[in-house]
Amino acid sequence: MNRRFILLGVIIGLYLVFAPYLKLPGVSLYDSKRILEATIFLILTGAFLIQNEDKAPILFPFGQKVTLSLFLFIVVGILSSLFAPNSYAAFRDVVMFLAVILLTFVLGYYASRDLKSYQKVILSIVVGYVTVYGIYFIGNYISAQISPFVPFWPDRFGYDIKIGNTAWETKEVLNFVNRRFFNHTQTWTFPILVGFLAYLKDKKVYYWLIFALISIWWVLVFASGARGTSFAVLISAVFIGYKYRDASKIYIKYFIFTLLFGGILYLLLYHVFMPKEGVGVSLWRDSSSGRLEMWLGALKTFVKNPVLGIGPYQFALIKGEPSYAHPHNFYIQILVEWGIIAFGALVFMLASFGKWLLKDFDNEQKEPANFIRMGLWGAITAAFVHAFFSGVLHTPMSQVWLVLIGAYFVGYHLNFSKKIQNEEGIMFRIRYAKYVLLVVMIGFTIFVVNDVRKLDLSNKAYLKKFRTTQMYPRFWGQGLIIEDKK
Repeated sequence: MNRRFILLGVIIGLYLVFAPYLKLPGVSLYDSKRILEATIFLILTGAFLIQNEDKAPILFPFGQKVTLSLFLFIVVGILSSLFAPNSYAAFRDVVMFLAVILLTFVLGYYASRDLKSYQKVILSIVVGYVTVYGIYFIGNYISAQISPFVPFWPDRFGYDIKIGNTAWETKEVLNFVNRRFFNHTQTWTFPILVGFLAYLKDKKVYYWLIFALISIWWVLVFASGARGTSFAVLISAVFIGYKYRDASKIYIKYFIFTLLFGGILYLLLYHVFMPKEGVGVSLWRDSSSGRLEMWLGALKTFVKNPVLGIGPYQFALIKGEPSYAHPHNFYIQILVEWGIIAFGALVFMLASFGKWLLKDFDNEQKEPANFIRMGLWGAITAAFVHAFFSGVLHTPMSQVWLVLIGAYFVGYHLNFSKKIQNEEGIMFRIRYAKYVLLVVMIGFTIFVVNDVRKLDLSNKAYLKKFRTTQMYPRFWGQGLIIEDKK
């Protein structure tokens, strides 16, 4: 494997595999993940800057209309931020979006140089993450059977283990502040694991190990009542079946097998061998968790502010009593916060990129089926479906998964575009993109560092004013805006 990709895998893998268990001194578990995310982004940017580049300009096959749409999206976000009630939080949101987008595209450029090695990096990280968390779950289940003082997953936990200056905290769902933040990571990893299982169909030892991991993953979906993740991965499987047709039969077969076996294992672990009732959340509950009310309220707000929206991040502005920091629908959020112009630009970008990928996909049909790539297709599809119902594109770990997997498809399109004559695009030198990325990352880091200095005071002010310990995460663990920083 290329040495560059080994380094890349180590950097991102260390974050995604071990960040759930690290609580930095003086900050919450969620805030620790955000600080570590900013650190990883900055390290990756520095790693890109020291790479030797081809001096000749490259054709970046994302047409001028898409480039202009990205420019329009950011400019409108900046204008909207200027008129927002809290411009500081609004500009921070714009910078965060730009950081994630630019990092994905620059990483995609490097991925395009050796897509097979990059695919192995993703696979190693996914298997490492699921294995470590699976071991934690098994350990918890056995401990809970033995001791009445240890709650079964996914009930609440509340104890710390300190090693030096770093505290390892378990709360809620074994190292996640909220079970849904854990489910976000399942949305990204489920389809990739199924693709890997299909790839290993003739390697029995590894096959059964991955089969066991996927089955445990299904158990955790059922036990946590993860309707969004369940729906998203099912839709992604339907998409793969539709696009790959006969080539997808093995993938779909293993998807169904693991689903059924995971369901049986869940019934055994949580309904036969469970010594007490009432653990977990039902997948079949009929509540909307307040989403319909949130969406309707957000759309009413949009009607009053259709052009520039209410400003990036301004849904989190407290009006009366504390409530959710985002509407649990990424697309409605962009519409209400950024306005119809930015929303239209974003939809155009996503639709164009999707069209190009499907065009590449049609060319791919001439090649043998690639089950790992099927899984990656499933992951990106599941995430953007899940974004209709959740904050899957907000949480720190999920954003790193977005960069990691999104970059694969940028590289995938770059590779296919080289085979197509007269491809529409823009010419530029990659080092200029890296310099822009560096400036954006420095800005992102400044926002994070500035906020960290004030987090404790901000959290105390929130608790004192509203007399509640209920937090509503978005950028930070307490994601609501409680004061104007202009």
